[in-house]
Amino acid sequence: MKHKFQYVDFVQAIKENNLPRKYYPFNNKNNIERIIKILPRPWVVFLGSGDYHYLSYFLIKNLYKKPYLILFDNHFDMNYSPDEMLSCGSWVREALMDNLIRGVLVIGASSTSKPKKFWHPKIVHITNYSDMIDLNKYKNIFKYDLYISIDKDVLDSSVLKTDWDQGKMKEDTLLRWLFEINSKGKVVGVDLCGDIKQDPISELIDINNKKAHERINRKIISLFTENYSKTA
Repeated sequence: MKHKFQYVDFVQAIKENNLPRKYYPFNNKNNIERIIKILPRPWVVFLGSGDYHYLSYFLIKNLYKKPYLILFDNHFDMNYSPDEMLSCGSWVREALMDNLIRGVLVIGASSTSKPKKFWHPKIVHITNYSDMIDLNKYKNIFKYDLYISIDKDVLDSSVLKTDWDQGKMKEDTLLRWLFEINSKGKVVGVDLCGDIKQDPISELIDINNKKAHERINRKIISLFTENYSKTA
């Protein structure tokens, strides 16, 4: 039996539930978990701004089986947050510490953003991502369910501009990595963020950047919603 990913635009839910940017209190986690619990599976979830990347923690927590995380991001998202808070910059660390993931393959993150006070034996950092992809080097992770989280700040600013400092990855490199991973592994979920904050004035000034974001979003989403053919 073949399955296709279901596309979920989570931006409206973020607005309706007045979810805060960047930081979220753990003591209010039931609100998010209630929303995520009813999402169709498997999903490609669009989160909008990178300020809401912390939602990836809850999406992963809601999966049936503990996955291996593949993160495309210019940052490791392994910083410390204030007590009882989850942030867009700490969610990977929390997922590791709470044993929600088997490990994490970080692709595209700048070495300068590598956390100095926290590291973990289950972290693999790929810096030479522009070379021809040889996923056999990482074949051990393909025995697990895979979860892919994408922050568009991994892309070079010549491709599009985001609200955060950006990496150097080219558009075709990102798409090639995603295609190869989806072809060879059992991907059980995907989330995408990195849009610029919604500001009508800014969008009018930089309409080309808005179009670039829309184009990349469509390509990533269609790669999974149209080509997913793994059997259950």
